[in-house]
Amino acid sequence: MASTRRRPSALTIRVYRLTEDGRRQELSRVRVKSGEPYHGPIGGEWPACRCPRHQVPPARGPR
Repeated sequence: MASTRRRPSALTIRVYRLTEDGRRQELSRVRVKSGEPYHGPIGGEWPACRCPRHQVPPARGPR
């Protein structure tokens, strides 16, 4: 029986921008393997999603 080597689990995070004609333009790619520390840009370095599903209504001030 042949021995099988297991690949470590990994996560790839890709950020795209859609062009006016609908094509994807890759802006960045980060790959993190299981057990590796990750200090990635999830917290402000990447722009917030602009799709209607993720829009936050403006805060209302006191009345």
